[in-house]
Amino acid sequence: MPIANVPTIDISPLFGSNIDEKFTVAKQIDAACRDTGFFFAKNHGVKILNDFFNTVDHFHQNITNDEKWEMAISAYKPENTEHVLTGFYLPKKDVKTVQSFYIQNPNFNPGHSLIQAKTPLHEINVWPNPNKYPHFREMVEKFYCEGFKVSEALLHVANLQVETPNGYQDIEASDDSFLVNGGKFLELISSGYYKAPLHRVKYVNSERLSLPFFVHLAYDSKVEAASPEDTDKSDGEKKTYQYGTFFQNERLELIRKNGQT
Repeated sequence: MPIANVPTIDISPLFGSNIDEKFTVAKQIDAACRDTGFFFAKNHGVKILNDFFNTVDHFHQNITNDEKWEMAISAYKPENTEHVLTGFYLPKKDVKTVQSFYIQNPNFNPGHSLIQAKTPLHEINVWPNPNKYPHFREMVEKFYCEGFKVSEALLHVANLQVETPNGYQDIEASDDSFLVNGGKFLELISSGYYKAPLHRVKYVNSERLSLPFFVHLAYDSKVEAASPEDTDKSDGEKKTYQYGTFFQNERLELIRKNGQT
């Protein structure tokens, strides 16, 4: 299968103060997002990838069915009403063989304002037994913080297959870079300037570990759509999108499509 055009971009200037170097990186990201919609980010500064990978792999290799059920989200275990998103996602026969463990912001706790306000889809994380998995929570929270720093740097700039006009093409793997793509909300608020690339998991008849990191807006965030063609003379009403409504709708559509959360 042909290899998709997915450039590798050195993002280290984004952590510095040289505006010209940052602008050069921004132009590279802009070009990648308008092509296949994917790029590899190297020199990101995250030093714990190997330890994180091994920690998560050990967790999935050793977790028991009882432990999975204890942490299962409400879609599988209705009595876990406070865990619609955070927790364990069980494999579903003939639908998806994947099992997943999902966390949100580690700062969410009973005293957090968003938790006290019962903001939809904001939840306190559930964790496995620390005696059996002594470093799991520490490593996952550390990776969350490191990944968020990289995301912040990228967002200050304006194992998959990706669909192209020539059909689905492979994306080669990288041992030391993050594979990055924009989502549907970016396409929406850029008025289609940046396309959300259609992509899928490549089928291989072997075990595989994926470590995705998603960046969301606040639930109540409202964003006015922009267009690169906007000028002082542009007319027409601007569209405003509320992120929480968008995310809820996309989540329900994904459940409908996959038959699983």
